Amino acid sequence: MPSRVLILPDRSLAQRERTLLERLEIGLADEGVRVAHALPASLAPMSVGGVYSTVVHYQDAWAPGLGPVKARALVDLLEEASPPERDKNLIDVVHCFGQGSWSLGRLVGEMTGAAVVLEVHDAASTPAAAQLAVKAGNGVHAVSLADDALSKLCKQSPMVRLAPWGVYTPEQPVSQLSPPDRLEVVALLGSGATERPIFAAVKALCDFARKLPEDQRPMILVDAGLADRCRIYRWLGQLGFAGRLCEVSDLEGKRDVLAESDVLLLPEALGEQRSSVLEAMAAGTIVVAAADKHNGTLIGGVTCRLVGGSSVSDWQPVLDGILLDQPRRAALSESSSKWVASQRSASSHVRETLVTYREAIAVKAAESKAGQRAAV
Repeated sequence: MPSRVLILPDRSLAQRERTLLERLEIGLADEGVRVAHALPASLAPMSVGGVYSTVVHYQDAWAPGLGPVKARALVDLLEEASPPERDKNLIDVVHCFGQGSWSLGRLVGEMTGAAVVLEVHDAASTPAAAQLAVKAGNGVHAVSLADDALSKLCKQSPMVRLAPWGVYTPEQPVSQLSPPDRLEVVALLGSGATERPIFAAVKALCDFARKLPEDQRPMILVDAGLADRCRIYRWLGQLGFAGRLCEVSDLEGKRDVLAESDVLLLPEALGEQRSSVLEAMAAGTIVVAAADKHNGTLIGGVTCRLVGGSSVSDWQPVLDGILLDQPRRAALSESSSKWVASQRSASSHVRETLVTYREAIAVKAAESKAGQRAAV
């Protein structure tokens, strides 16, 4: 069991997954682990945790060539904020969330003798993380997969472990706040890496809304950043629905807003885990998503309705089939909430993360002994 863990997210994960990081912090503290959070200084004054952890800020705006300087500055901050106990390490594990923190985390691990764990949450970063882990001397001692479907992207290795993200499930679904025969709020999440899938979902939603009386057309919630990247306001203006758009700053940070939405649209298939989606499912929100073979939480008919293609014509029949059928919506809402409760609990995430830490520490210890023998 590690005594001290440094949770080190990059800017994207620190902002988007701060609720997940706080849950992990609390769970680790319950198991007797002392936690430090290192947050990007560019996000200050945003904070994560602090009740059960030590919080410091690292400089994420410096030039890439200053990596060792950044790492030393972070180690000094940790030593000042939470000095190690006698005969104890400053930290036992560096847990890197997001590819932007990998380099810094490996340097901190090298300076402190800590094991390094890379958290992987999407299809894009999985192969790179697995490759770093299997090669000795790369300063990586375990890879933690946030979803079992991501394992398809890397070779089997004892250094690659599953620790699926989990959330708390309310005793009763909270999302179905609208009258049974109405849809009042539809939210849309995405990265906006490409516009085509986002536009297809938006256009299909507008086509669906035209079938409803004007006073029953839903409000469309979109993160303000995504709306800017993909010109969603312009699209809705062209489609005659500009007045139904509500841009929300940091939408994923407002988990209660997503959980209380009637429907959540996920147009992209990036193998990307979002704990906000798990929370929405747990709350009973209807999820309609692009089919994604690298996302094990998207199970057609169980947790969501799947869209098999990326065109408007693919989205239209799926939206019509679920949104116009209230009994089917109610059944899916109950099914998704039960699945998250049984398969993606916050406690299981903490439990598997601790197993990953123990194994990473063992790998690090074996690596150190091998280095000592080679030096003799």
